[in-house]
Amino acid sequence: MDDFVRRLWELAQSLPQYRGKTTFIITADHGRGNGPEDWKKHGEKVADSESDWIAVIGPDTPPAGERAQTEPHTQSQIAATIAALLGEDYRAAFPQSGGPIADVLAGGAPRRAGGKR
Repeated sequence: MDDFVRRLWELAQSLPQYRGKTTFIITADHGRGNGPEDWKKHGEKVADSESDWIAVIGPDTPPAGERAQTEPHTQSQIAATIAALLGEDYRAAFPQSGGPIADVLAGGAPRRAGGKR
């Protein structure tokens, strides 16, 4: 999987219309357990299955490397983060959702339409 993502990233960076303008957000559709066996399972009876992960790389994302989760995030925050990277406000359409994950956005603030913060 790592090699696939690397090759896809290299392809995007080799194309002028995507170079320096593309952000990859890779995540799972739901949380999974933890440890050598439980990561294969999910559901309310599996410890830590409420946790999820997200990988983000792109021009609007500071290169912070792997980080431990300091506060819980939800799937709606992933949607809000994608929207913020596109200059949109997800919470305007879905007020009950979480806000963007600020520490994956450069400067910690969502980008507004036109690329301004």
